[in-house]
Amino acid sequence: MTINRKLANTMAHRTKCFSLILGFMFVCAGGPAFAEQPLPGTVVTIKNGKSNYHLTQDNNGLNDSTRNVSVWPIPNPPNDGFLWYLEHPVIPHSNVIMERDEPHESQYWHLINVASGLRLTKDGNDRNVSDWTPDSNLHNNQLWKFIEGPNGEFHIVNKLEGMGLDQAYQGNRDDKRNVTVWPGQNFDDAGWSWYLDVQDVTGKLAKLTINSVKCYVPSSGKTLATDVAIGAVSAVAFAAAGPEVITSYILADVLFGAAVEVGADALLEKYDGVDMIYITANHVRAWPENKYVHHPDFDLKGFVEPTYSGYFEPIESQQTRYVDEEYIFDKSAGLAIGIWEYDWGSGDDNLGDLVWNRKDHPRSKPLPDLPFAGDVVLFNADEGSFYHLSITIEDI
Repeated sequence: MTINRKLANTMAHRTKCFSLILGFMFVCAGGPAFAEQPLPGTVVTIKNGKSNYHLTQDNNGLNDSTRNVSVWPIPNPPNDGFLWYLEHPVIPHSNVIMERDEPHESQYWHLINVASGLRLTKDGNDRNVSDWTPDSNLHNNQLWKFIEGPNGEFHIVNKLEGMGLDQAYQGNRDDKRNVTVWPGQNFDDAGWSWYLDVQDVTGKLAKLTINSVKCYVPSSGKTLATDVAIGAVSAVAFAAAGPEVITSYILADVLFGAAVEVGADALLEKYDGVDMIYITANHVRAWPENKYVHHPDFDLKGFVEPTYSGYFEPIESQQTRYVDEEYIFDKSAGLAIGIWEYDWGSGDDNLGDLVWNRKDHPRSKPLPDLPFAGDVVLFNADEGSFYHLSITIEDI
């Protein structure tokens, strides 16, 4: 179903609110979806008006090291790499949508690739376009607006410098599939134009929200006493949970019940050491996106502002960091959440993970009934680390 302004001329004089309500009713009924703009929470494919190829993350969004965006012939049915979740960005720690009271053509969107969970982003140093980590700071290079054309097409314009999304050579060369942004777009050249086709993904997607992370025992605080205490708590907790529990995570209420049973208060003690952590969702860095980065000429007190990737958040025993990051994912592809410690000079250390419904993981378990809201514990016995995550998972 192609989004076409002409489909709803009879709604042109309605209020914006009423138009959105009617649009939602049409979607539910399977009829015409939108008058002038898409609705938040819609999943679409995006087709170039000249080449008729569709926007996708390279390698179908399945490889985190391949984040470039290009256009390719779309399979039938489209795989997740060709699906884009449309979301109005909300000003952090509020319910205020950016430019919510402005005309539609002034409202901005995040375009989230369903396969990777990454947002469409204008690269920082050139005009290339790629998918990148969700950015809660609402940086302009991740914000896009839809400008309507006369025949149901859109220009997709980046907020940073006002340049429009286009296929290289405006879609006139079959061997040039890369996607960039470029100034001077107009509707007379179809290479600047994009068509949005609504996809029915009922029951397919869910949203993970990582609310906070708390460190009980950092990996650098591993001691024999810690091993004994954590081992005792873990053993009783697993026994209480039964044989179905995954050995890389347990629910917090089971854990703390076990701690009381063995009389262990090790998790409330203060352990020495600092972990430089980051959190991943389905192997994509979800948090933080721009905190600290280690410089090899500095010690731990010599934090510098980041100039490249490799961000982390220092955390000590008994400290809590508020995360407040969201991640959209396909339930059939599963969900893996991991805590990692940045390690300069060698591979980063896994401090614990939980795995739900992942075919690539031998300890994967089915997703819990949704909505799920609660606390999970991630630990790594080899590292001596013990962490607590507060998360919610809900259907969208």
